[in-house]
Amino acid sequence: NDNYFCWRQTVKDPGMRWSSAGPISGMRCTQIHESADPHTWMDNYLCEPYNSPYKFSWSSAGAIPGKSCIQWLETADPHTWADNFLCADSQISQSEARFPEDFWFNSARVPNGYNCIQIHESADPHT
Repeated sequence: NDNYFCWRQTVKDPGMRWSSAGPISGMRCTQIHESADPHTWMDNYLCEPYNSPYKFSWSSAGAIPGKSCIQWLETADPHTWADNFLCADSQISQSEARFPEDFWFNSARVPNGYNCIQIHESADPHT
């Protein structure tokens, strides 16, 4: 219950939502999946509004060449989370959060100066 995907408080809320029960209707969703983790991560999605400037991609095998990426490292999970990255292509206006500079994945707490969504899989004891 201590994993968070965050953006700076000084930028516009990007409208992202997390689901551990499949894609959210009416949103563009990216599956967040670690095949080496046995704790039902196949139905987890990071979702954003369709008009979002972020075009997210997920990799559980390192950063995606040619894209901007943020490592999602859950230090308490032994199931190879060290090589997981959320990546994006984005076309942004100045009022929107820049990816990856204005974003942060934190596996311990909500960092000061950031707004966050909780990243949680109830079947996984390490999240």
